[in-house]
This record gives sequence, structure tokens and C-alpha cells, in this order.
Amino acid sequence: MKFDCDDSAYEFYKDYAHQIGFSVQKHSVKRGNVGQIIRRTFSCSKEGERVFDKRRENASYRHPISRTGCLAQMTCHLQKDGMLHVVSFHDQHNHKFAHSPMKHMLRSKRKISLAQKAIANDAERSGISIKQTIELLSMQAGGHENLGFMDVDYKNHVHNERRMALRKGDGPAMMEYFHKMQLNAAKNLHHVFHSFKQFAKDFSDCLYEYEDEDEWLVSWDCMLKEYGLTDNKWLRSIFDVKEKWAIVYGRHMFTTNMKSTQRSESINNVLKKYLKPKHDFVRFSGHYSRVLVDKRR
Repeated sequence: MKFDCDDSAYEFYKDYAHQIGFSVQKHSVKRGNVGQIIRRTFSCSKEGERVFDKRRENASYRHPISRTGCLAQMTCHLQKDGMLHVVSFHDQHNHKFAHSPMKHMLRSKRKISLAQKAIANDAERSGISIKQTIELLSMQAGGHENLGFMDVDYKNHVHNERRMALRKGDGPAMMEYFHKMQLNAAKNLHHVFHSFKQFAKDFSDCLYEYEDEDEWLVSWDCMLKEYGLTDNKWLRSIFDVKEKWAIVYGRHMFTTNMKSTQRSESINNVLKKYLKPKHDFVRFSGHYSRVLVDKRR
């Protein structure tokens, strides 16, 4: 038997191991002068034995023994035809195999597919809990045993994605978040922003600086006339729902600058659906944006 690359050989051995009921690992490798793989050995995951650790001699808890000195393995060697040929194959194990209902738990075959990762990332941005997302994926796959991964694998993926998002730090993430909020206005009013340096300040003042509604209305009207925007469709559309975004309409109450058309609904109940105390700023800002979008509909 021969393979065109190391990955193909590994996938074959993993598939074979999964059918039998054991997990595998990459055991050893020998490379050539330019880094090409000349010899590769894959082995049963129970190969070798646990090294005795004196520091844990009196430990109250000991991890179950996972290595039994199993000698089962497959070795491939690079031949003149450029293919990796199987030169050694040992199929004798010294341990029991996993039964069919438990085979999905074998580590070497557990993997979250690209499609599952896409769903996971969408669920994370939508505020769906890890448990609920796993249940959804499980239903789509026809059961947990068909998922291809375990709950811990999914949790590790989500936590890794969160760490990646935080590598830039909360400060830069905050600036990026507010920058995105301004893009919509910049897109619809780019010609004004480029033509008038003062417009950015005047527009910002209309959003945040006024305490009195009448004064705000006068200022808004003056800004439209000053910059020739009385017929701008986007400004007209947002003016029609000004009570939902203009700060002046919420000065008399504390709502974190969020407006709601459902006055009888508890703001705490709304926020609890999206926000949690353990959220870092990146996740908080993403979910808070969803709150604003939902309340402006």
C-alpha cells in the first residue's frame, strides 16, 4: 500500500483505527535535507507507558492510566517513485477496543468541520449559548454520536476564537467597534464629510450634545440647510425614527443611550437576553449592537 503524502497516510490509519475501535497518534518522523518526509510511523495512542512522577507520589487523585505499552503501528517509507509505501504494519493490541456506541469519543477522529465552525461562529455572535448550539448541531447530525466531536472540543474552539479576538486588546477593539458604527453615516454622507471639515463636528453635536428637544430640532434643521441635505433620503429616513436614536429624547432616564418603543418592558430583561457579566469588551460590543438593532426595528 502506498500514499502520495503524509496526510493521506495519517487519514487512512485514523479511518482504519476508528473502524476497529482505537485512537492513533503520529509517533516518529525522519526528514531529508530539504525537509521532505522520508520515514513516518503512526502508532496506537496507548503506545508507551506513563513515566513515574515522584512529585505526585502522594497525590489524592491519579489520572486513569491511558498508556499500556501497545505496539500496534504503521510505518511508511519514501520510495523512488515519490510515494510513501507501507513497510511495516503491526495490528496486535494489548488492550480492549472501544465499542461502537463509544467510537465517536476516540480523540484522533474528533474534528469540527468547517461548516460546523461557521455555524458555531454565527451562534457566538448571535448570543446563543454553547449548550444550545451543541444541541442544534447534534439535531442536524442525527445525534451526538454523529457530530464528529465532543462537547469539550466545541468549547475549546469557542474559547480559542474569543482569545483570538482579544489579541488586539480591548482598547483597539473598542476603537474598531465605534469606527464601524460611523461607517454607515460615512457611506451615505461621504461627499459632505470630504467637502466640509466642520460637518463632522456639527453632525456629532446633533447626536450627543443637546439637552432640549426644541433646540435639537432647530439645530438639525439648520444643519440640513447649511450643508444642502434637506433632500437626503438617508437623513430623512433616520429622522423619522429620531426617538429611537437621538440622545436628546432619552435625557430624562438612564438607558445606556438605548431607546425602546416598548416602555412597559423592563430594560433589565432585555439586556439579560444578550449581555452577561463575563463578556469581554469584544463580545459585549457585538451583543450590544444586536440590542440596539432589535430595539430600533
